[in-house]
Amino acid sequence: MDALRPDNRLSKGKGQMRISTHVRGRTLHITISRCARVESMQSTLQDMFRCVKAAEESMASAKPLQKPRGRSGNKRFK
Repeated sequence: MDALRPDNRLSKGKGQMRISTHVRGRTLHITISRCARVESMQSTLQDMFRCVKAAEESMASAKPLQKPRGRSGNKRFK
């Protein structure tokens, strides 16, 4: 959802296309309204899917955080 947030901020003018996103459980919901042309909606959806794909690829390539070691590790920090 955060990957799509910048797009949401661009369409705030009166009568312009609006995009809203929210998460319910593990599902991302995208609502597009006030779209005057199908071509505009199609272009917007393509942009959004590119952002989602980039976010998924970034998350897939990220390494998981390692759990901190027990107290027997470095004793300089309490």
